[in-house]
Amino acid sequence: MGEGQRGCCCRSASADGVVMMRRILNGDHLQFEIDHKDTPLKERPDWPYPSFDARDWAEAFCKLNPSMDEGVMIAWFANALMRGYDHAKATGDTD
Repeated sequence: MGEGQRGCCCRSASADGVVMMRRILNGDHLQFEIDHKDTPLKERPDWPYPSFDARDWAEAFCKLNPSMDEGVMIAWFANALMRGYDHAKATGDTD
């Protein structure tokens, strides 16, 4: 978390058993998580933001842009997500 931010981590399990961690940043975010605690992940209004799976991002993107090839978008999002991960790892930026 950035300086001056407070929060806690919450766990939620998807249908395939993957546990995703969410950091609660403020009261509005906490209320959002409470309101959507029983909402399936892919039906949440913040989907695919909590996911680090390129397939989830490509699926959501292609729903909004049906002319795009989902296979190409999986490759693009996988690259983009790993680029962000590599940058955070190299700079020590974990937020």
